[in-house]
Amino acid sequence: MNIRVAPNSVQPDQARLLIVADDLTGACDAAAQFAQRGVSTVVELKRPAAFHQLWKKYSVVAVSTESRHKAPAVAARRVQLLVRRALASGATHFYKKTDSTLRGNIGAELRAFRSALGSSVLFFVPAAPQFGRTTQNGFQLLDGKKIDRTEFGRDILAPVRNSHIPTLLKQQNAGKIVATTFAQLKSIDQLPANSIVAIDAETGADLREIGVALAARQALRATAGAAAFAGILADVIPFRRSGQAGVSCQGPMLVASGSLHPASRAQVKRVAGDGRFFRPPLPRELLFARSLSSTQVRDFAAEIIERANGRSIVLATIPDCDESCGRQSPVLGSARVSRNFALLVTAVLASKSFGLVLVFGGETFAAIVKRTLWRRLQVEGELCPGVALARIEGENSFHLAAKPGGFGQPDLLRKIQKRLSRR
Repeated sequence: MNIRVAPNSVQPDQARLLIVADDLTGACDAAAQFAQRGVSTVVELKRPAAFHQLWKKYSVVAVSTESRHKAPAVAARRVQLLVRRALASGATHFYKKTDSTLRGNIGAELRAFRSALGSSVLFFVPAAPQFGRTTQNGFQLLDGKKIDRTEFGRDILAPVRNSHIPTLLKQQNAGKIVATTFAQLKSIDQLPANSIVAIDAETGADLREIGVALAARQALRATAGAAAFAGILADVIPFRRSGQAGVSCQGPMLVASGSLHPASRAQVKRVAGDGRFFRPPLPRELLFARSLSSTQVRDFAAEIIERANGRSIVLATIPDCDESCGRQSPVLGSARVSRNFALLVTAVLASKSFGLVLVFGGETFAAIVKRTLWRRLQVEGELCPGVALARIEGENSFHLAAKPGGFGQPDLLRKIQKRLSRR
């Protein structure tokens, strides 16, 4: 992709960008946009991040505040502390990655982000046209329908109550909000101080034009939006770049889905009857147990590995059922289930060599990371759109991929398995 880059005072070997996400799959998704374009990129898994050390090796550092389901004040405080530490360490650019369906404490976090940087204006581009998430007249849409009228409005943990971005952000105490189109933005000379400017975008071309326009305004230091606009920033900010190494994944795949979203459930359900996959039911007594003994976890892993007999393994917290199943079982999203599921997944992972470990959902990913000694993920790019691909820093074992729960078509797992089989 060729995008004209406006003059910038930051030299290519000096550009250092921090991505602040509210969940781990979001951090990986945004980070992958830079890695895909040859920019050295890492996801820091443990807080506080050692920025002075990281900038010696990486141009982009992504961190999750794990704040999507926290109280707004807690979320804002985490964002402020993270941004201030990165600022003190010499970061030159900052991107607040938000959910493209407006879930989470977006208003409180955007305000904290802007305030911590001392920025007068924060430009916000939440569209992800490739996945049908567009912004029109200040409304966030999914395939042309207002977000709050889709399954995201029925999300168990973070339902979206309003699709009108200015209204939603004001309800979340974001401060002054300006909603504008790209055409209007080009003619605006002065914007209100201490404001968030939400910009409409319906296509990838719109995103590119916005990126070029913000570069011309020297307004790239602090921006916000979905992972799609992060890809534009990767083109317009003058980073040092290197060639991309080829990705080679061999061996079976381990899939861990803790997502309640219908898209993830459909992807898991689609592999039923496919001989390349082994998808065992997870015993409720293990998922809902107050605690699991090491013997229970070890025996579970041993049985799964034996029964899989070399096939890819798919583990999921939710059974096959219609869309109402998740809404009727909100406890499936509880901390207890996430903890137990992570214990079972990491036990299976420790018992066998896998070529690829694919995780659905930010909370599931965070729970798994908590049970490991993984410190950082060296991001390599995307396995396919919306699926970030990385390796654990310092290890050369398996690839790790992560996907937000709401992304992807029902045949996603079959396509990935086919791709791996060709390598």
